[in-house]
Amino acid sequence: MDFEIRLLRCALALAEHRHFGRAASSLHLSQPALSRNIQNLEKLAGVRIFERGSTRVEVSDAGEIFLEHAREVISQSSDLSREMELLKGLAKGELQVGVGTYVSLMFVDLVIARIVSEHPEVRLRLATDNWASLLPLLRRRELDLAVVDVRAIADDQDFLITRLIRRQGYLAVRPGHPLLKQKRALTMSEVLQYPFVSTSRFPSAMLLEFLSESATGENPSRPGPKTVPSIACESLGMMKNIAQGSDAVALLTLNLLLPDLEAKAIAVLPLVMPVLQGEFGIVQLARRSLSPLGELFVRTLLDVDAEVAAVEERAARQLFPAKRRRGRSAHT
Repeated sequence: MDFEIRLLRCALALAEHRHFGRAASSLHLSQPALSRNIQNLEKLAGVRIFERGSTRVEVSDAGEIFLEHAREVISQSSDLSREMELLKGLAKGELQVGVGTYVSLMFVDLVIARIVSEHPEVRLRLATDNWASLLPLLRRRELDLAVVDVRAIADDQDFLITRLIRRQGYLAVRPGHPLLKQKRALTMSEVLQYPFVSTSRFPSAMLLEFLSESATGENPSRPGPKTVPSIACESLGMMKNIAQGSDAVALLTLNLLLPDLEAKAIAVLPLVMPVLQGEFGIVQLARRSLSPLGELFVRTLLDVDAEVAAVEERAARQLFPAKRRRGRSAHT
């Protein structure tokens, strides 16, 4: 026997309200129409699902069993409807993405531009912040995806992580900064004697490494910052402006710096270290399907990530000969 979904919904509404009038109102039906639907359902089932009283409707013993299965069918139907909505394509697509501070102008802006140029009808909602602020939004399903540094959640089973190419961060300063005049090799402890500008939240392993670096070879003539970073900021443009207008040192991405480097409006310290690298990834809930727009976003981001990494690698080889590096720039 085949049960129509609409008849099952009528039975569940009547079981909830225990009154034909209130149940009919909740379904936007007339009371006679609901009564006919229940009669047809009971005839099809071959059992009495409800016991009618003078003022109240009760579920029969057979009805309890029937309604238990009806709820499961309705739940599966809702899941099926959601999956089919996801498969309708990009025309009605909407995606909510959390974007970490550094990746916002590293490649995510290029991804969004590429998607909307090809699919101008899509709707995108972007939230830009540090990883620690974005991941709770992802857990609460207020975001579909987050593109962030993934070191702090590498072992979290709640998340599915698509890793991106590891990126080197660079220390940007104004032209004429005192550290550029130093003849011997720089150390991170010397850099941290100046105000340090970066995102407000580092993964704990990265922060510990920073603190370890800052504790060695300290210059007693300069007290240096008491915290890392001493200037916390979630805007890459503002970080760059602060570095250009003061003796502060900003941790920035190479592709953001390239135009200013070519114009000699900013400089980069000759210090390339593993502690300055970022390990980024696309994060989604492990048991939640992506829409077609979400899948497109992931594919496009992987393509753009590789393209930008190749540009940065070529620029890094020109800017930083191997003999001037400490550590190795990791673009692969």
